[in-house]
Amino acid sequence: MTSSQRAARSAAPQIALILVGLVVGAGAVYHQTLGFEFVNADDQTYITDNLRVQRGLTGANVVWAFTSMSVSNWHPLTWLSHMLDIEIYGLEARGHHLSNVLLHIANGVLLFALLRSLTGALWR
Repeated sequence: MTSSQRAARSAAPQIALILVGLVVGAGAVYHQTLGFEFVNADDQTYITDNLRVQRGLTGANVVWAFTSMSVSNWHPLTWLSHMLDIEIYGLEARGHHLSNVLLHIANGVLLFALLRSLTGALWR
C-alpha cells in the first residue's frame, strides 16, 4: 500500500464525519422551512401566479424555459425545477421547500467534494 493510499484510508473517517456534519447542519438550519407557506417575495411570480410553471413539465414549457427572459433573467434550470416540483407536489408549499432543503444539502456536500478534489487537503 502506498503512502497516498494510507493517507486516504486514514482520512476516510474524518471525511465521513464532515459529510454527516454538512447534512445534519444544513438540515437543522433549513428544516424549519417545511412548515412555511409560499412567501410574498417572489413565489407568486415563479410559482403561484405563473400558469406556465403550474402546467408542469411539458414539451412547450421546456422550450419556454430555455427561451424565456421572464422575470428579467434567463434561468431555465430554475423554471424546470419549479415545474418538476409542481409535477411532484402540486401547489403544496411543504414539498417545494423540501426540494430546496435537499438542494442546499447536496450543494454543501458537492462544494466539500470539489474543494477536497481541487486542493487535495481536508481543511484547506
